[in-house]
Order: sequence, then C-alpha cells, then structure tokens
Amino acid sequence: MWNNGLKKMIQLYGVDMEDELDVSSFEYLDTFGMRSDLHRNRDKLEQTDLQLLHKYDQMLLNRSKELYNYMKPVYSFNDPSKPIEEWWWHLDRVITGELHVEMSME
Repeated sequence: MWNNGLKKMIQLYGVDMEDELDVSSFEYLDTFGMRSDLHRNRDKLEQTDLQLLHKYDQMLLNRSKELYNYMKPVYSFNDPSKPIEEWWWHLDRVITGELHVEMSME
C-alpha cells in the first residue's frame, strides 16, 4: 500500500514539473516537501519509479532558475536546516553553480 502512495507522489511531482507556473508558489513548497519524502523513501522505490523520478528531477534542474525566481518571494532558499543532498531546497546555489547536482539514479 505504501508503495502505491509513493507512486502517486511521483506522479504528482511530475505533474508539477511539467506544468506551467500557474499555481501559487506556496504549492511548490508542498511539491518540494513531497520530493523530500520520496528521497527519504528511495530504497522502497522500484527501478521504474526511480527512472521516472530521475526524469522529473532533470525537468526541475532544467527549470531551476524559473522555479527559483517564482518561489523566492515565499521561500528563503538559504535555509541551512534543509539537507544539502535535497538540492531542490537549494536552487539558489544550483543556479549559481555553487552546488553541482549529480544526476544519478539514486
């Protein structure tokens, strides 16, 4: 049952990565929180789930500057409480090149 919940989270994450930025920037905070949940539970994901997650992460990386500019009015990206391996919380450092994201299949 839990695996179905993870699959649903991946699906929702993908929808947010593919969509235009027409929802509240606060909703992307939920999206990033969902991505963190997926990161913490990556050992429970099947290979096909990891591949899909990788695809959506690449979309996020490709849109990192756009998402950073959209979210910065509601979120401080220099939050030291967020783990650095959860790079989506550190888009400020990603877009400046300070934080290099290694795109592996987790």
